[in-house]
Amino acid sequence: MFIRIKRVKNSQGKVREYLLLVESQRVKGKVRQRTIANLGRVDLYVQTEAADILVEKLQEYTKKKQLMDMAKSQCDWSKEYGIVGVVRRLWQDLGLDEFFRGYLSKYGYQVNYKECLLAMVTARFMNKPCSERATERWMKEVYDPQWEGLQRHHFYRALDFLHAHKADLEKDLFTKTTDLFSQKLDLIMFDTTTIKYWGEGDSAKDLLNYGHSKEKRNDLKQMIVGVLMTKEGYPVGCETLPGNAADVKSFMNMVKKIRTRFQIGKLIWVCDRGMICRSNLKELNDLGQEYILGVKMRQFDKDKKEKLLSLRGVKEVRKDLYVKEVYIEGEGRYIVCYNPFEAKRQREKRKAFKRYLRKKVNTATLKEWVVKNGYKKYVNFEGSVSINEQKIKDESQYDGKWILLTNTTLPQKEVALQYKGLWEIEAGFRDLKQDLDASPIYHWKERRIIAHVFVCFLALLIKIAFEKKLRALDPKVDYVEVWQAVKQIKAVKLSSGPQEII
Repeated sequence: MFIRIKRVKNSQGKVREYLLLVESQRVKGKVRQRTIANLGRVDLYVQTEAADILVEKLQEYTKKKQLMDMAKSQCDWSKEYGIVGVVRRLWQDLGLDEFFRGYLSKYGYQVNYKECLLAMVTARFMNKPCSERATERWMKEVYDPQWEGLQRHHFYRALDFLHAHKADLEKDLFTKTTDLFSQKLDLIMFDTTTIKYWGEGDSAKDLLNYGHSKEKRNDLKQMIVGVLMTKEGYPVGCETLPGNAADVKSFMNMVKKIRTRFQIGKLIWVCDRGMICRSNLKELNDLGQEYILGVKMRQFDKDKKEKLLSLRGVKEVRKDLYVKEVYIEGEGRYIVCYNPFEAKRQREKRKAFKRYLRKKVNTATLKEWVVKNGYKKYVNFEGSVSINEQKIKDESQYDGKWILLTNTTLPQKEVALQYKGLWEIEAGFRDLKQDLDASPIYHWKERRIIAHVFVCFLALLIKIAFEKKLRALDPKVDYVEVWQAVKQIKAVKLSSGPQEII
């Protein structure tokens, strides 16, 4: 349909113009025009507001009216919405919404601390500063109607609520994110990181201490955070320990707490070399726990090195893995693993190091070697400075090898593959430690410090769940690209006269 102007000459000879609403039709293969309505004289439309009234009335019968109104509307604000919606959905899928709703209804809390915690976790997930004050400011930049009215003091109370139900929540999460209860066998990996403390409070004396800082900040008090991760890569537990506790002690504390808190039938602990000492091995055996542990090859005496580091008897598992089993009386069952590709890479690396060292020997003064050089063990200082060729040659016996100690009855092939698979997960711990960065922390009270760290742990869980869902949809998907695309989704408030649209 379209508008057509028809000119007609009247009896006085004047030409009048009329508006016609015309429809085109095809009749017997030919286009014919049919007048649907005569809308009146054109000059009358010009002299009056009849055209505007007609258009306004017709708009009531079109679906495009709202779009036309929006074209004339004003944008009051634009806020982030995409990430908030994604985190809320993951929060529900992981059962967190259900868990917190149950705790709130059971104990009759008046404030919806569930939404406070979701807001703090979302802020942490978006790599925003995660202090409660910063979260309150950040909420003004995002859109979620359920967060209206939340204030800073609600966040502090929410941390107290989280600390009170931390044990219950970990148990519920453990059940939700793993299938340990339905399996006879599973593996858990354990690692620790240190978190520095910037506050000046002294109410957490049992938790905050000076210790060996993995962040090289020995001037600050710290705490140790231990994280449990399944072989599928899900973090399932988080424990906060005193800052001066050693990793080996932290490990045994975690083992005992896990045995007490979760009713697990059979579990194999997989840990790296820094977690184990002789007393830990004895305790694990006394507790009836099975383990696959990496051991330090350089701690063996000459006889053990000859037995363990020799490649005689190794069997191929796959092209990048050869294994053999060695039993040593009084110590247990060792699995020797060898990767020929890694051995070649280490040989090339050592050749490059030797060239660098030779150059250093020729140019560095004795004072520089004594004061700040980190390669002194590979250099002789008798008379003149020279390379210790034997020391460098001895390093070749470790190329491409790692050694495991286990008390399981798993075949040697299975032990090596399980550890190698979790060794790859250990690379993910580097990201985990970065994502778990809870600094800066200024809380004074121990319970709020612990709850603050657990908020960061929940954000880490959300991130890993997000990545795994993306991988399930498309293994080749780029997490960063999806992240950036979701961040572009905004909530916009438009106003047109008295009407508002969000």
